[in-house]
Amino acid sequence: MRKVFYSFFVPYCKEQTDLKLRELRSAKAAFSVYKAFYFMFATAWGYYVLKDEYYLPPSLGGKGVMARSFEEHPFPKHAEGLKTYILVTMGYHVGGLITHMFGTRKNDFVEMALHHIVCIYLFAGMYLYNIWEIGSAIAFLHDIADITTNWVKMLGETKD
Repeated sequence: MRKVFYSFFVPYCKEQTDLKLRELRSAKAAFSVYKAFYFMFATAWGYYVLKDEYYLPPSLGGKGVMARSFEEHPFPKHAEGLKTYILVTMGYHVGGLITHMFGTRKNDFVEMALHHIVCIYLFAGMYLYNIWEIGSAIAFLHDIADITTNWVKMLGETKD
């Protein structure tokens, strides 16, 4: 995906004189588009899994109440496909941590490492404590926000 989007962004990159910086900005924009598409898919999938559940609030497109997510605890009847949704979205964050640790170190290395570790901790805690309902609603909310975040990052690398 990066290679496909990279060639699209080269002519529109902010930096037109410094070729090395232009390549870097184009690669960052291409990666942001890839991540935006991933989060669009994850959001659509999350909505499909959660839309009819009793705990998804109207502000997220449901008809339920978030406070009801603990009603059946510790043995709730999970939505069909919820486990797969949780594990795949957690896998995205595990992959992000691995690539972050072994990739090039940037100025925000410590902050982003902490972010990835906390995300994995929260996903693992949600899974192990069997509170998938509230955890999946929170993950769904963050997936929605990440769509816009990545589109803005992509636009920040292109010309005015």
